[in-house]
Amino acid sequence: FGSPVTIIGTATNYTVTYPGVPKKNCIDIASKLVGSFKSVTIGGVAVTNLITSNAECSKAAIVTIGFVGN
Repeated sequence: FGSPVTIIGTATNYTVTYPGVPKKNCIDIASKLVGSFKSVTIGGVAVTNLITSNAECSKAAIVTIGFVGN
């Protein structure tokens, strides 16, 4: 979406921050991330299911998605 993605790794985890995600794409991307990663944030808010991820994606036209994996 034109914004730089940030990836930071440690010995046990990695964190990906994906800024500039349009709302319509956020809902699709989040539906694939929630439950597949250690944690997922949308707009800085932790989400744990599709209801909360859709709600956070809908709060703004452009959001930042973050996720942590190991």
